[in-house]
Amino acid sequence: MSTHSFTHVKKMIEQDLAISRQLLSLLEQEKLTTQKRDFDQLKTIVEEKVHLLDNLESHAKTRSDWLSSLNQAATEENWSHFINNLGIPVLKEQWQEVTGNLNRCQQVNEINGKLLVRNRQIYSQLLQLLRGNIEPTSLYTAGGNKHTTTTSKTVIRA
Repeated sequence: MSTHSFTHVKKMIEQDLAISRQLLSLLEQEKLTTQKRDFDQLKTIVEEKVHLLDNLESHAKTRSDWLSSLNQAATEENWSHFINNLGIPVLKEQWQEVTGNLNRCQQVNEINGKLLVRNRQIYSQLLQLLRGNIEPTSLYTAGGNKHTTTTSKTVIRA
């Protein structure tokens, strides 16, 4: 590998490390924002996430191209092997931190997704209640038969 290429690899890993740290911090912030239901702030966070993810995707494509130029499949395993073969412990450590950060980002993102789904369910139920649309309730009678009742209770009227 030429010195020019090595410099690009080193620079990209350093950038990926910074981006992965920013993304992890942003996802943690998103979790708190979602819990507070501050949806204005959430919009800003999502826009920042998209920018960071675009950068990571661009770097992933570059890594894929580099591996292809070496006649290797563009896999995570091959990239890690490539980094290890460079024999530079700092790069190996930085890349391990990048992958660790990205794994943690995935975990936090899944939690955030669940929080958003739950918030949506709550708001949907509240909206149904305000409209007077109550889901049918099934109860069992003394004889063991199932009895379904529907009631409509409007909380507010326009």
